Amino acid sequence: MRTVDSSYFDPRGLRELLSSALRETVSRSAAGLVTVAVFMLPVALLQIVGAYITAELGVAELQEQIQSGQMTPEQLDFRPFMLLGAFELVAMVIMFVAAYFAVAGVARLLAARAIGKDIGAMGAWDACLRLLSRLLSGSIVQMLVYGAALIVIMVPVVAIAAVLAAAMGQQEAGSGGTLIQVVAGAAAAIPLVILSTYLCPMPSVSAIEDRGPFATVGRSFGLISGSFGRTFLALLIGIACLAVPLGVLSKEMGGSVLASLQSSLGDAPGGAVAAVPGALVFLLVIPFIYSLYVLVYFDVRSRKDGPERFTPAALAHDLGEALPEPDAPASQPATEQPDGPA
Repeated sequence: MRTVDSSYFDPRGLRELLSSALRETVSRSAAGLVTVAVFMLPVALLQIVGAYITAELGVAELQEQIQSGQMTPEQLDFRPFMLLGAFELVAMVIMFVAAYFAVAGVARLLAARAIGKDIGAMGAWDACLRLLSRLLSGSIVQMLVYGAALIVIMVPVVAIAAVLAAAMGQQEAGSGGTLIQVVAGAAAAIPLVILSTYLCPMPSVSAIEDRGPFATVGRSFGLISGSFGRTFLALLIGIACLAVPLGVLSKEMGGSVLASLQSSLGDAPGGAVAAVPGALVFLLVIPFIYSLYVLVYFDVRSRKDGPERFTPAALAHDLGEALPEPDAPASQPATEQPDGPA
């Protein structure tokens, strides 16, 4: 049993957040990486299955025909798009729930370390199972918040796209269409990124603090309030660490490599094999991002609650644990006195 680690209760700068997240992911038998990888393995497998389904349905070819003008909307068969959309909806739900549990598992792991205990990946999984109803309800509420926000956001986004299309004379596919996609995508992405920043502590709050799902939303917003800029920048850097290698891999595995795999294995199996490197990179990098999420929770809680309220005893109480007994100081041997003369 280790002693309390006070570093978890002190505010951290941006550089320290990033370096600590990497260290927490790979330290102590890579418990953080294993904790997240097990929860996110279904998501990685769904990425491969999604690539297989996309190739099997011929969605990419249909999109190319539409963009090139070879097929009009009246000739389009919407069934492949509907099937792919249904799969992506199910995959998105699984991703939300798995991600929520993965961050919660890391939160329990690091919180135990903070009070001087090392529960390992097995202990983190066990804690998540014991908190199953709380974490599941929290993930559902988080999904509903994102869904409601997306609905609200899409109204002005569609209006912006329509105005741009009218102003540009409804140009056909080309630079005009690309510009509309970029502007509309940015208009949708910016508020979602802001919302994600405010909600990033939510799984950690569910895992550590005894709150209902709606109270967890409010707690997350309250913790980030006043620390938005630093949190936003930290998460942006963390996400870039995943997006950049995935983007490079997507480019490298597309084109001639994808065509070669599809030529030798078939369209659908070749597309699935091409998605495997991206899934592996996802499993290796996403634990770092989720460790960063948890460290952001500790950072903003230390700033919001202050050293008087955010203490090892308070954290141990939240976890339902007892602080480890301090190690007894080693007894000093008595100094032997030389025998005097008889």
